[in-house]
Amino acid sequence: MVFRLTPTKQGKWKESILYSFTGGKDGGSPQAGLIFDADGNLYGTAFEGGDINCGFWTPGCGVVFELTPTSRGEWKESVLHTFEGADGKNPAAGLIFDSAGSIYGTTVGGGSGNCFYGGCGGVFKLTPRRCGKWKETVLFKFTGGNDGGQPSASLTPDAKGNLYGTTGEGGESNAGVVFELARSCQGNWKEKVLHSFSGTDGAVPFAGVMLAPSGRLYGTTLFGGNCGSGCGVAFELRPEGRGKWTETTIYKFCSAYDCADGGTLYAGLTPDAEGNLYGAAFLGGAYGYGAIFELTLGGGKWTETVLKSFPFDYPFYPFCQDGASPAAGVIFDGAGNLYGTTFAGGYSCGDAGVAFELTPQSIAAASSD
Repeated sequence: MVFRLTPTKQGKWKESILYSFTGGKDGGSPQAGLIFDADGNLYGTAFEGGDINCGFWTPGCGVVFELTPTSRGEWKESVLHTFEGADGKNPAAGLIFDSAGSIYGTTVGGGSGNCFYGGCGGVFKLTPRRCGKWKETVLFKFTGGNDGGQPSASLTPDAKGNLYGTTGEGGESNAGVVFELARSCQGNWKEKVLHSFSGTDGAVPFAGVMLAPSGRLYGTTLFGGNCGSGCGVAFELRPEGRGKWTETTIYKFCSAYDCADGGTLYAGLTPDAEGNLYGAAFLGGAYGYGAIFELTLGGGKWTETVLKSFPFDYPFYPFCQDGASPAAGVIFDGAGNLYGTTFAGGYSCGDAGVAFELTPQSIAAASSD
């Protein structure tokens, strides 16, 4: 479903369900966030549904949808595109707009190559046409080789319109890549691999990359780094000129005893105005069920600070009320508060999850305990 949380005068938050998916032609199992257009309409992707005859691992290959508010306060869904396999399958990431109102996104499967979801995924563009119609163009199909495969994250544009992203498979060590898509003078899109992960420098980037004002890219990996198969890293890619990029691992998670600093990162990084980076670890922390962290640069070295550790002690209520295992990133409001979600925990102490707010006061209080 798609929901909205609205603050009330009593300091509480009220949830409203804007749309519930059926798993049919309207789509099902959305796995990513939403974006607004200038008119207040919402756009997103559904991992399943659409053409239920498409797909092998899932019922349907997914859709791109729009939600429009009506005069009665309800929201109406419109399917902008239904994936059919050859043009992509199972979009797991959110979308981005360009200045002309076109939409860009990725699919985990479909296209070409021999990967798990009947293809190694690709990058697509949806262009608005007359009468509410949209035209899909496949910009790039991954093969699962050195070019990467199975992207699960959204794209990041630069000022020139180039697109940056990650894949969880492929590359020289089959540990995933960071890539750039640039449009040629002929209008075609060409991929360039900026970095192939090897394991020690990270493996399986599940989230996208963040573009800093300096032109550097920052991101995270699910695995790689320390502890066995790895507990994930935060990395930096620095442009060196003439198309060269240098990767630096700025932090390896599970560097602290018992992974108290967090580990296993599904989510990317969020910057503040000073250039500090914030993120969420799915596991680790003081209790083993995830953490919210900050990375700060000083003296040429990045230092991690755990802002919040999530406890989880099912079935011993209430130790899981504030959630467990955050799988998505965090966002700021104008006052510097952080907001996010968890995969598990909540009042039921099950896998329902919560939406949470972290204030500077609550972070300071936790640090003094």
